[in-house]
Amino acid sequence: MINLGYLEIAYDQGNTLKLTALSQEVLFGKQPVQLVKAASLKERAEAEKIKQKARSKVEQYRDELFELLRQVRKNLAQELGLPPYIIFNDATLEAMAMEKPLSAKSLLQIPGVGEKKLAEFGEQFLETIRNYVDEHSASIRGTTQQISLELFREGMTLEAIAERRGLTTGTVATHLAMLYEKGKICLWKPWFRPRD
Repeated sequence: MINLGYLEIAYDQGNTLKLTALSQEVLFGKQPVQLVKAASLKERAEAEKIKQKARSKVEQYRDELFELLRQVRKNLAQELGLPPYIIFNDATLEAMAMEKPLSAKSLLQIPGVGEKKLAEFGEQFLETIRNYVDEHSASIRGTTQQISLELFREGMTLEAIAERRGLTTGTVATHLAMLYEKGKICLWKPWFRPRD
C-alpha cells in the first residue's frame, strides 16, 4: 500500500502510517485497489517444483542427439562463416532432440524452423535425426514404425523406404499395416505401386 501511494509513513510522528489523498478516493469508492495476493509457502514450493521439472526436461533433451545436432550446426556455421545461432538456436535444437521430426513437414512444426531454413539446412538435420533414431530405435518405443510412416507420408514407395532404411519391403509393409490398425493411416491412400 505504501509503494502504491495509498499510505505514507509519518516519520515525524513516531513512524505511524497515514492516509494519503489517493487513499481517500479508495475509501469513498471512487477508485478500486488492485493488491497482489502473496503466495503461501506451499504454493511457492509447488511452483518451484514445476520449474524444476521443466528445467530437468530441457536438460534431459540435452542428450546425445542434441550434441549431434549441435555438431551439425557447428560444421554448417564454419562452412558458411556464420555464427551458429544464426542457423538454429539451442532452443530449436532442444525441440528437435525432444520431438525427433523425421520429415520436412514435421521439422517445420519445430519452433524456429521456417521454410527458408528448412530449404537451406533441413536435410542435414533430418539426416542426423533419422540416423540417430535408426540406431536407437530399440530404446525409442514405436520409432521404427514412425520412421516408415513419416517417409510414407512424404510420398516414398515401400521399395524406396525399404532401400533407404536397409529393411525388406515386407517389414515396411508390416510397419504400415500395424499403423493402419492403430488408425494412423487412411485406407484410401494407395500403399503399393501398380506393376508395369
